[in-house]
Amino acid sequence: MVTQDVDFAEMASLLGSPPKVVWIRTGNQTTAMIAALLRRHVTTIQSFEADDSTVCLEIY
Repeated sequence: MVTQDVDFAEMASLLGSPPKVVWIRTGNQTTAMIAALLRRHVTTIQSFEADDSTVCLEIY
């Protein structure tokens, strides 16, 4: 799950996964800017997905 909402990140931390949460911490941005941010962090996101010990990834 990709979100800008802290509630999902907190819920994942409390309850565990699934779902795993990618928390976007950039504030309001255009869809194009968010897409570019996710593309820049694709390797980190893939590593996060494969790591069973983490439930939330913060991206700035």
